[in-house]
Amino acid sequence: MASPAGYADRRPPVLLALRTVPPSASSFAIRGVLWRRVVLALTVTRDDVVSAYRFLLKRDPESEEVILTHQAARSSAMELVLSLLQSGEWRSANERSVLVEYSGVSAADVAHLRDFHTPAPPEPGFFIDFVGARTDVGYVSVTRDMGGVVEEPPIFNSVHAEAIEWVGTLQAVREARGRFVVAELGAGWGPWIVSSAVAARGRGITDITLIGVEGDPGHFGYMTKHVRDNGLDSPANRLTQGVVAARDGVALFPRIDSPSVYGAVAIFARDAAEAKRMLRARQAKAEQYEIFPAYSLPSIFGADIIDLCHFDIQGAEFEVIEAGLAALDAQVKRVVIGTHSRMIEAQLLLLLHGAGWVLEHEKPCKFVIDANGFTVTLDGTQVWKNPRFPAGNEQRGQPPLPIRGSVPAKRRSIFARWRAAT
Repeated sequence: MASPAGYADRRPPVLLALRTVPPSASSFAIRGVLWRRVVLALTVTRDDVVSAYRFLLKRDPESEEVILTHQAARSSAMELVLSLLQSGEWRSANERSVLVEYSGVSAADVAHLRDFHTPAPPEPGFFIDFVGARTDVGYVSVTRDMGGVVEEPPIFNSVHAEAIEWVGTLQAVREARGRFVVAELGAGWGPWIVSSAVAARGRGITDITLIGVEGDPGHFGYMTKHVRDNGLDSPANRLTQGVVAARDGVALFPRIDSPSVYGAVAIFARDAAEAKRMLRARQAKAEQYEIFPAYSLPSIFGADIIDLCHFDIQGAEFEVIEAGLAALDAQVKRVVIGTHSRMIEAQLLLLLHGAGWVLEHEKPCKFVIDANGFTVTLDGTQVWKNPRFPAGNEQRGQPPLPIRGSVPAKRRSIFARWRAAT
C-alpha cells in the first residue's frame, strides 16, 4: 500500500533495506533494494542491530552488550549486514539455499571487489556504482527512483548485474598495465565499458579505449551520453550503432518502443537482398524491424589488444565466438559472456576449452519450460581467460604467447562428434 503524502518512513535503515527480501533468506538475500537503502545509513543504531538480527538470524541479539559491540565495531549498516551474512549461524541456516542458487564465485572473489570501492558524493539524477561510475537514472527502470544513491560493493549482485560479472570484469582491470582497452558487444547503455574504464582510471591508467556496439538507436544514444557523463570521451573510442554477427553484412533489429526495454534479438541475413525480403515479411505481420550493418569480431577489434570483451548478444554468442575465435585467440585477454541457453553454454564450454582458454567462473542460466518452450528468466555467465596473455604481459608490441596444439586432437574430435550429433 502506498504511504500517505508527506509520510516519512521511520523504520530502521536495515529493515528498510531488507523489507522486500523473501522471508527465506537465500544466496540472493540482498537484492537491489538493499543497495538503495543501506548505503544511506551512515551510522548503526540500536534499531538497526535488532532489525538485522531478527530478519537474518530470526532472533533478537543476545544482550545489550552485543548490540553496543556491533554499534561500536560497524561504521555503517552495510558493514553490519555483511558481518551477519558472514557468520557461521547465517551460513548454517542457509546452506541449502546457497547450494541451490550459487553465485559462481567464491567469497574471496567477492571480497576482492572492495579493492575497487571508490566512495563518491551523491548526485541528483544519477546512480553511482561502487567503482564511482555515474549512471543517469533514466536508462533502466530499476534505477528510476535511485537518484542520489551511491552503491556499495555487491555481496551477491548489484543493481544491474550479478557479482560474477563484476569479478570477471575487475580482474581484467586488475591485470591491465599502462593501457586499458575494453569492448562491450550488445552494449545497451554501455555499463561495462564505462564502469571498467572508471575503475582503470582509478588505478592510474589514462590510456583507455572503449569499443561498444549496440543496435538500438535509443540505447546507442544512452551509451554515448554515459561515456560523456563519466569523462571518457576520446578520439580513440569506437562506439558503433550496429549488430554483432558471425560475419560482416546486414541484420534485422527490432524497433523498440520503450528505451528502458532491453534484450532485443537480431535476425541475420546472408546479404542485403535477403534482408529486404525478410523485412517485408516481418512488416506484413505488423512486426517493426529495421536493417542495420552487422559486424564480425575481426572488424570490431581492429588492431587492438583487448583486456576485456563483454558479450550480451541474446543467443548469438556461440555463432559469433566460433566464427571469430582466431581474433579472440590473438587479441583478447579475457571474456565475460552472458549466456542465453544451456545448449549455448555447452557449446561454449567445448569450444573455448578445446581452444585452450581457461574457465575462471561460470553460472548457468535459469529458465522455465511451458507449452511455448524454453524461456530464460536469468542469463548465465561464463568468464574465460586467454592463457596466451599472462597477467602483466605488455600490450604494445608484444604478440600473444603461442599455445602448442591449442586444440588437442582428442578435444577436437570430441567437439566434432558433438557438433555432428546436433
